Amino acid sequence: MFCNRVQILLKPIFNSVKTTFRKYTPRRAVLYAPADNLKKVLSTFMLKVDCIMLDCEDSVVLSHKSEARLNIRQLLDQGKPIKKSNYDFGVHMNEPHSELLKLDVSVIMTGKHVPDTICLPKVDKPSDVQIFADLLNEYVKSDIKVNLIISVESPESLVNLVEICNTAVALSKTSKFTLVGLAFGCMDYCVQLGVKISKTLNEVLYARMKVVTVAKAFHLQAIDMASNNYKNLEIVKNQAEEAAQLGYTGKKVFHKSHIEVVQEVFSPSKQDIALAQKIIKMFSEHQKEGKAYFLHKGTIIAMPMMRWAQHILELANAIDMKK
Repeated sequence: MFCNRVQILLKPIFNSVKTTFRKYTPRRAVLYAPADNLKKVLSTFMLKVDCIMLDCEDSVVLSHKSEARLNIRQLLDQGKPIKKSNYDFGVHMNEPHSELLKLDVSVIMTGKHVPDTICLPKVDKPSDVQIFADLLNEYVKSDIKVNLIISVESPESLVNLVEICNTAVALSKTSKFTLVGLAFGCMDYCVQLGVKISKTLNEVLYARMKVVTVAKAFHLQAIDMASNNYKNLEIVKNQAEEAAQLGYTGKKVFHKSHIEVVQEVFSPSKQDIALAQKIIKMFSEHQKEGKAYFLHKGTIIAMPMMRWAQHILELANAIDMKK
């Protein structure tokens, strides 16, 4: 298998630089579905997508909130739904500023089976993460650890983002979650800025760069905003490529037609995989000769390029395992 070849290639390099082979969960496309619509929810499990995020928040009206969380609980009581390929089962809960989050946790997180990942929206300050941690500790009696993605949706959140992440990392040591990612939500952010979303997305460039920079500083995945253009896949592709160039690892999608193009953008190309394999092999050979860097087709190959190659192969390995 490809994953075995990757580990064989990387083993001598890992030994020389004292690093380890990471377990990476791809979230190239994070597909949102309103949890109160059981027909739509069930249809998502027929799709080849990295992450299914069942939404209890903005896509569900207040009168349907109870139905949404009960649908998720009933699904989980039967065990994680089986798909042809591995996937991340996520739940987008309600914001920590409301009593709805308490109800979400008390229903969704108290069964025998729980989601793989929780996305916590509208986290504006560190105390919002503390609220979530306290609710998990109150209602969850098992020794589970759920993945946590924090959603950044306001100027206040952006200003407090480093402190929010520091708090979440500290709480991960004693609470029942592990911080794995940051997601950017542009709709609420633009509302608070008092601007409309344009085709250029210039009004959210700073926010997107801040989110991805902080995410990488804390070794987290960065999930970009969804495209609000449902029909023009070329625009979706362009926005995804821009996000990938900024450093994002995935993107929210609200329509199934976006999945394939988004996942392709956030996948390493065959050319990158071949180059990464070559760099790993050449780097190992030059290390044995006592050379810290070397030239390859006019390009200096040193440790940063080796780490790029390592990242490409790790991602390719994780995606290969999903097939």
